[in-house]
Amino acid sequence: MRRGALQGANRFIPLLYQRGRDKRGETILAQIMTTKEISEYLKLHTITICKLSKEGKIPSIRIGRVWRFDKEAIDEWIARG
Repeated sequence: MRRGALQGANRFIPLLYQRGRDKRGETILAQIMTTKEISEYLKLHTITICKLSKEGKIPSIRIGRVWRFDKEAIDEWIARG
């Protein structure tokens, strides 16, 4: 089995997209956003989002050549100030 993947029906969902399990034991998925989506959400330019990501100032993960953002982590980051 691949490292970082689920077993069973959801076996191809990487751990990045998992949020946990609900009361029925089903996997709850994280809302993962692209650079364009997060820039619209935060009302910042996409270049600014990329710079913040590269500097580690915004919660993000780089997958290949693109950045991805967990909406819940972004909301917590905003709440912390």
